[in-house]
Amino acid sequence: GLSSSYENMGQLDKALEFSQERIKKAQSFGKPKFEAAALLQLASLYNNSFRDNFKSIDAAQKALKIARQI
Repeated sequence: GLSSSYENMGQLDKALEFSQERIKKAQSFGKPKFEAAALLQLASLYNNSFRDNFKSIDAAQKALKIARQI
């Protein structure tokens, strides 16, 4: 997606913005599967590019919680 493209180009702020927007859109459309996928993408971004393990784990745990409910 766009967030991955921005991440690969080193534009991490844009990548983060698009990741967060993707989560909001999935929530607004009531699509938990897409929300979980977006949260996993955000977790990857936090882990790989920002080196923020705490935020990465938090996003992954939110995705897991959603996955268990669907």
